[in-house]
Amino acid sequence: MRGSKWDLIKPLLKTLQEAFPAEIHVALIIKPDNFWQKQKTNFGSSKFIFETSMVSVEGLTKLVDPSQLTEEFDGSLDYNHEEWIELRLSLEEFFNSAVHLLSRLEDLQEMLARKEFPVDVEGSRRLIDEHTQLKKKVLKAPVEELDREGQRLLQCIRCSDGFSGRNCIPGSADFQSLVPKITSLLDKLHSTRQHLHQMW
Repeated sequence: MRGSKWDLIKPLLKTLQEAFPAEIHVALIIKPDNFWQKQKTNFGSSKFIFETSMVSVEGLTKLVDPSQLTEEFDGSLDYNHEEWIELRLSLEEFFNSAVHLLSRLEDLQEMLARKEFPVDVEGSRRLIDEHTQLKKKVLKAPVEELDREGQRLLQCIRCSDGFSGRNCIPGSADFQSLVPKITSLLDKLHSTRQHLHQMW
């Protein structure tokens, strides 16, 4: 909101109250340098379930640990918003691709489980052709490619938790809760493909 008009802060706070998934205890609003020349905003008339407090950049470190503030707010938190966005988009793309592939593999599993044995030579040939096509689909499934992407994302997330590496994205500690979900999805992709191959 920096650089925006003060009358836009109320709708932002209202949106946070209505849409933010976690409980908000306090919203700190940083005063601009020329705060006293601006018209004060009255937050008293708005009923928020959390406290709102105006604070200067200098006073921010009294309320928030400097390790949780970026350098622009006199803190030491290593954070790059562009890299955070890049990681978030990569995670969304990975989850979308992995869930889609898992769904396709499960559909193939169902198709294999429902197959009836043919009663004639022509039916047998058709079934052999279908199974050959099915094997190609299973072998072409980009499980390894998704596994590499998942491992890369896990490395990016873990580096923010004391790990380090060339591909680390600082400030990704808020993604730690996704580690089990990524790992579980990768395991399920591998086991589903393996089971499908055994069924084939």
